[in-house]
Amino acid sequence: MQSASITVCMDKDIAHLAVKGRGTFDNSEAIRSFCMMAIEGSAQKIDINMLECTGMDSTFMGILTMLSRMGTMKSCPVELNNVNEANKKNFNSLGISQILNFTNTSTQQIPMHTLKSENMSEEEKHKNILDAHQELIDANEENRPVFQDIITYLKENNS
Repeated sequence: MQSASITVCMDKDIAHLAVKGRGTFDNSEAIRSFCMMAIEGSAQKIDINMLECTGMDSTFMGILTMLSRMGTMKSCPVELNNVNEANKKNFNSLGISQILNFTNTSTQQIPMHTLKSENMSEEEKHKNILDAHQELIDANEENRPVFQDIITYLKENNS
């Protein structure tokens, strides 16, 4: 299944992203890098338009959770805009909806450019997946039985 196309831009003090297609581990690191630069930079808010997001894997959801929690700590809220019911159900199933900020606002027509997925080594991919799944456990301890085997595998095979 093909990963989503991600478009981004900075408009004044707001970082805008749009997810078109399925959010996966393949594009989660690029989103993480862009949003972390925005959080550490001059952004006052991150708006992630999920209107055309057709689904997400657990790594992608973990990265969104991580960014949301980091944004809260750094006074740069992350808003997930126009999330469809199927994707909300996925967040609910992991018990993380309460820490995410969902909005439903009209989308602005602003010039955006495609965010290229980063070329990562296998070790970097493993670390990204590990971090995302650890975040899902940190956000809700009830996720430990679901993701602990993934974490154990990645730790054992990444040393």
